[in-house]
Amino acid sequence: MVQNHLPHDHGQTIEQELEHMPSVENFQTVADIFKQLGDGSRMCGGI
Repeated sequence: MVQNHLPHDHGQTIEQELEHMPSVENFQTVADIFKQLGDGSRMCGGI
């Protein structure tokens, strides 16, 4: 199997990058907020 090399190598491994990633809970919170904002049935009343 041929191994392709990426054009950039900053000398960091995936494990080092994953240490700086936000948690799954943070991503889920943001996803829930956008889900609510995109829900047309949750429009403000009294318009």
